[in-house]
Amino acid sequence: MKPVKVLLVLIIVGAVAVAATVDWRFWDRYVRFTLTPLNERGPDMYQPRFVLGGVPRPLEVAPEDSRTISPDALDAAAAYAESMNSNGLIVWRDGAIQFERYWNGNDAESMATTYSMHKTIVALMIGIAVDDGKIADIDQPAATYITEWQNDARRDITIRNLLQMAGGLENFALSEMPWSKALHLNYDSDRVAAVMAYPAVTPPGTEFKYNGTETQALLIVLERATGKSYGAYMQEKLWGPAGNGPGFLWLDRPGGTALAHIALYGSHRDWVRFGEVFLGRGRIRDRQIVSESWIAQMTTPSPLNPKYGFQTWLGSPYVAVRTYSRESGVVTKASEPFLAPDLYFADGFGAQRLYVIPSERLLIVRSGETRMDWDDSKLPNLILRGLKDSSSGPAVEPPETE
Repeated sequence: MKPVKVLLVLIIVGAVAVAATVDWRFWDRYVRFTLTPLNERGPDMYQPRFVLGGVPRPLEVAPEDSRTISPDALDAAAAYAESMNSNGLIVWRDGAIQFERYWNGNDAESMATTYSMHKTIVALMIGIAVDDGKIADIDQPAATYITEWQNDARRDITIRNLLQMAGGLENFALSEMPWSKALHLNYDSDRVAAVMAYPAVTPPGTEFKYNGTETQALLIVLERATGKSYGAYMQEKLWGPAGNGPGFLWLDRPGGTALAHIALYGSHRDWVRFGEVFLGRGRIRDRQIVSESWIAQMTTPSPLNPKYGFQTWLGSPYVAVRTYSRESGVVTKASEPFLAPDLYFADGFGAQRLYVIPSERLLIVRSGETRMDWDDSKLPNLILRGLKDSSSGPAVEPPETE
């Protein structure tokens, strides 16, 4: 064979060998997402998906003359949501939608981009697996299921540690550099391998660290404990029974692993139905989705952060500036205490929210532009101040001013 042909063959073989080691899905996703401004990254940008579906259960809409929230309060809440460039806002109380409005071309069927609100649903799914007997004890090591952790320091991380963001894994550091572990966790074709790249850096149960990798580890636990894909288990146990409509999860590859710390897509009304599960203490209509005791555990302050339960943020105690982790530097501000001490919420990056207020049978769903200047207490307090008298007692009074 002539030298030129030999060289050509070697080049071709080398190219094939390199291509075999390159994750083309990662690079495809990396290029498309990094070249697209954050607020223009729509749900259609990521393939493949696990499709969730069903015929959406209708939600009752309260007639104007029977609403239990004053029109002025609802108008003020809508004005604030609009000023923050929201895509959708729903206020639900006493079994019916009190207010619903959409902006920026969205409507009741649009998919809401809710980012880390998904984390709270992952915790709900863990509770369902506990109730089903698939997970015997959340105080057992996660390495019972994540066997790759059994021979290093991660062997001591319990499922409870992961639920409370206290597992001690290396920080989930967002970056747009292609060597970022966080980007590989989001975009790789093998998400399980991407999780395994995160070592333990602090002993479990010693530091609160808001860390999407720990949520992703919970999904691995869930899939291995149940023997089902996360999407299939969710469809059977939560999505379908709640009466949700079309939705989807992002998968790393066809038939692969879902993204757990973000990227659960459904309508704003679907998130109201999730909220109904919380307000019903695990029950929706005539079905107990998850035990009442699990909802209580999810909303109990954790030892290392009194504002955090199981993948769920708590409104009390009040702090003016809420931090996510000492490494990230990301904060959310609240101008005043929440007027309902029992308020808790699913928190998505940049002010995506599902607020749950059990004492007032009240749910608030907001999605829209990622806003780091969001005032966390403003929207719920505007609505709480406008509550009319109901079977539970008088409306919440505004705080006294000097």
